[in-house]
Amino acid sequence: MNKQELIEAIQKESTFERIDDKIVNIIRPNEVFVLIDQLDKPKKVQIPRIVANWIESYKNARLSLSYAMSNISPEIRQWMDGDCVTKAEIFARAWLDGYEIEKPKYVVTDGNHLYFKKYQEDIEIVILVDEQPGTMTYVKKFDTKEEAQKAADVLGWKVEEVRMTESNVQKFYRILAEKTKTFGTKKEMMAQLGFDGAKLNSDRTRLNSDERAGRFPPVRLMIKLDSLFDKEFLIACLREKMDCKTVDKRWLKVAQDYIDDNSKIEGGVTCDSEAERQRKLKRRLKREMYLERSFGI
Repeated sequence: MNKQELIEAIQKESTFERIDDKIVNIIRPNEVFVLIDQLDKPKKVQIPRIVANWIESYKNARLSLSYAMSNISPEIRQWMDGDCVTKAEIFARAWLDGYEIEKPKYVVTDGNHLYFKKYQEDIEIVILVDEQPGTMTYVKKFDTKEEAQKAADVLGWKVEEVRMTESNVQKFYRILAEKTKTFGTKKEMMAQLGFDGAKLNSDRTRLNSDERAGRFPPVRLMIKLDSLFDKEFLIACLREKMDCKTVDKRWLKVAQDYIDDNSKIEGGVTCDSEAERQRKLKRRLKREMYLERSFGI
């Protein structure tokens, strides 16, 4: 609360009373002391639960704010998308001054790809399809479930709580956690999957640190864990990993060979679509730009 806000708050707390036939403006000391105590205390920002979890995990690991903001996960990047500067400031304030968890928002949907946006002239109902880029930004988000239910009743649709989309990184570690339970512990799982005894502990530590940082593990670990995942999903994850400009060229080739070996079509011909060729080109350009900026190569 700043000085002006304090003045306005005190004015709101004041009351008028009649004393000896005079109207007197009364301000109770206890109420003023409470307000003064809030002076210069920043108001806590509201953030989604997933952002709060990210902040707490980094604080528990005794990492710095600058490190956390330099290594944001895909889901935090998704939250920041479209208003990066403001969201970065909110993230920093939440880290430094504390935060409150955002109250959930609700949307009205048919359960597939249609979402309610608004009533137009009290007659026409505007519907959006979530397959169109950026659609979810414009979907009507209700503050209460009861308010959303009214619109849902008109359409015969249902109400859903707004949740951040699960990224491939999140899904990767969620599946890994689910599979780990069937083995008992992560160490037992990795031992049964053939991880080398001497390097098992360091590989396990690397998996845990990459999970906390919200990034994929190294290519070699992803491929060694391939029996735990659907091949199509793992290939999608490897492609995301390969798009990272810091991946060593040698491991890019290993990942590409794995993708080629597991992307066969009838007749044993490797599926190398135009989209895949474009992806390889973009990856190469990104890496060359990174090397040029970092090392002058």
